[in-house]
Amino acid sequence: MAFLQISSQWIVIGSKLGIDVFSKSNGKQLSHAHVFKSEQQGQEIDCAVFSHQHNYFAALFSDKTLHLWKVSEQWKELGVVDLKRRSTSLAFGPDEKMVYVADKSGDLYGFTLNDDGVFQEDEQDPVLGHISILLDIAVTPNLIITADRDEKIRISNRQHPYVIENFCLGHTEFVCRILLVGSEKLLSTSGDGTMRLWDSNTGSCIQTVEIFEMKNRNCDNVTVEKNMVPSLIAHCSTLGIVIVGCIGNGTNTLNMFQLHNSLTSPLKKVCNIPIDLTHALVDLAFDTKPDESSSVLNLLIKTESALEVQSFSCTETSCTKLENCNLPSSINAFLNKLDVNLDIRWNFYSQLYKATIPGHVYEVFYKKKEKNFKKEKNPSKKIKVDDTFI
Repeated sequence: MAFLQISSQWIVIGSKLGIDVFSKSNGKQLSHAHVFKSEQQGQEIDCAVFSHQHNYFAALFSDKTLHLWKVSEQWKELGVVDLKRRSTSLAFGPDEKMVYVADKSGDLYGFTLNDDGVFQEDEQDPVLGHISILLDIAVTPNLIITADRDEKIRISNRQHPYVIENFCLGHTEFVCRILLVGSEKLLSTSGDGTMRLWDSNTGSCIQTVEIFEMKNRNCDNVTVEKNMVPSLIAHCSTLGIVIVGCIGNGTNTLNMFQLHNSLTSPLKKVCNIPIDLTHALVDLAFDTKPDESSSVLNLLIKTESALEVQSFSCTETSCTKLENCNLPSSINAFLNKLDVNLDIRWNFYSQLYKATIPGHVYEVFYKKKEKNFKKEKNPSKKIKVDDTFI
């Protein structure tokens, strides 16, 4: 896998090699290699994000390590934490004093940073836990929002995480991504092919948008099409637009939505952004221009031969591909040498779907259950023999 992250001064490419940082002003490259604990095949980077004010950068690797860097001219590495389990997602607190890490067992851990930005030596106790794998996190000053495989989005009190403020319920498959848009709204995408907009104060669903159509489930035929997951999402707050992309074996199309102030249908689809069918989406990120009248959407794409970045100029109502990449040329030169295995990410998501069982299996199961229930309700009568019940 690979990740593309962009701030006002830096572009970061995260991969199994580590993180490679490029200056937007002069294209200078800084490389921070990651040495895995073992030479086991399939080692990858699992997640990489900037903090809210872009003062820190953190990355998770598949060897159960969390790395933290100080964003500066030299990008000094501040520390490494050995995690108990392999993790799926991470997020910074709004004040940049806490790093939250979600793992595959359903636990969420919080790591405190001291005044120097270094991890404090706190024992790893979960902040909160789910009974299924956690897939994404979002954090506000007052709330911790977590999404899991069991179709749930939980909204917890940040100061007292054992207090559950609300649940956002409605998805019929795993919730792969959640994204805060504004102070009171939350976007989520799911393996059920939909994107939902929620009121984070009440947990109510404001709007449901179908990203792609899932074939109807047939109880006697388990050939259900599950070849795409809408796991790529980006929000440009200056223009009020949202981009949603899918990974998998389906069509390579990005959906662009405009976020209005309407109470009933705030999300309005503006256009599709077609991608060459021979290419595969890896990641996407916005790069807002200083005048804030337009924004550049950068797509990290795997072509037939190598990785590359493609740029699109976005306004509130349109998205046009640029002939030249908006980023320094040194980035595509680096990407030409980088190999990414996209099957690892797709295989991970494809295993999260609920099992579909043929109808006749259900029928046999319930007949046996009913038979056993009748036996328990009407036990056989005891026979008295020589004053003894048998």
